Amino acid sequence: MAEEKTIKIKKKKWYQIIGPKTFREAVLGETLVAEPQLMLNKTLKINLMNLTHDVKQQNVNIKFQIDEIRGDNAYSKIIGYEVIPATIRRLVRRGKKRMDISFSCETSDKKKVRIKPLFITTKTMKSSVSAALRKSIIDYLTQNIKKMSYDELVSNLIPRRLQYSLKDHIKKIYPLKICEIREMSIEKEVASEEKFKELIKPKEKKKEEPKEEKEIKKVPKEEKTEVKEEKKEEPQKESSEEKK
Repeated sequence: MAEEKTIKIKKKKWYQIIGPKTFREAVLGETLVAEPQLMLNKTLKINLMNLTHDVKQQNVNIKFQIDEIRGDNAYSKIIGYEVIPATIRRLVRRGKKRMDISFSCETSDKKKVRIKPLFITTKTMKSSVSAALRKSIIDYLTQNIKKMSYDELVSNLIPRRLQYSLKDHIKKIYPLKICEIREMSIEKEVASEEKFKELIKPKEKKKEEPKEEKEIKKVPKEEKTEVKEEKKEEPQKESSEEKK
């Protein structure tokens, strides 16, 4: 008789997802898994209102990533801040100028982040004013974020302290109706080995197709001389016959 193979099925277990210290390690949710290591690097989005219990913050989502497992708990970190797109669509109206900016900068603890500010003016503006405004925004945010750690940046974004300070700074150049940071996220760093390979990788050169050479037929010198001699001999023969 054939031997029966026994298949072991691992029992699934509930794990609590714990938030970072910014939210006083609040429970974000629960998940059912058989192997806890499979939860590492998994991401989840949670509305800010559910974390702070403030109705005014229902237009913002916070993105978390699980980075540690201890016992029956999975601990997470904040990797993103995002204003809900539906909220932005309600803010933009006819006759107003919308300006989106995207740039990257570093925090004091050397974390590279992507910042996407959004500004809405009461009326249209000249291109020169728009360029000056854009430059002033990037310079102000870059200089201030360099002085903050990543955790300090998050703690300034959530209560909108950074947004209010930016709006006060921009008022000196041009009055704004809305000043918002639409998105903040950590940029993924390419592994050092991959960067090294990209530097070493030689550039492919285009193969040049061989040019078609036109064949030029050259008449040999001997043939030319023979033709000349024949032409000279013919009149001599005719003259000799006439004499006879």
